[in-house]
Amino acid sequence: MARRGLARLGFPEPTLDKLAVLVSELVSNAVLHAGLSERDSVTLRVMHRPGRARVSVSDAGECFEPPVINHDDGFSTRGRGLFIVDSLSDSWGVERDDEGCTVWCELDVDEEPAATTERTVTGSYLRELAKKLG
Repeated sequence: MARRGLARLGFPEPTLDKLAVLVSELVSNAVLHAGLSERDSVTLRVMHRPGRARVSVSDAGECFEPPVINHDDGFSTRGRGLFIVDSLSDSWGVERDDEGCTVWCELDVDEEPAATTERTVTGSYLRELAKKLG
């Protein structure tokens, strides 16, 4: 569900492929690690401005301090999702506010997409996704 809206953006396949992996990693991290209940939501935003695409995933869960990504440690069993985000994106970070936590990443793009999308993932979908990922 989180990746479905990407196809409507109109980016070429190589960019869509990267965005799909980034969306998967960020949404999965929110579902698995934010401590959300069935009623909590995860909001996915994919935005574009000239030369840049931005993916952000927001939730009401506990925020975290971004880890230092060690690209030399290919055998680490933790932090692989953020390792992938760090490797595929041109920049990423974590923002905290009164409503929770947002993890974002940006990707340099040469192509212009057709649209901007926003999806909210809630309740039963979170429960089903957590079962699949857990």
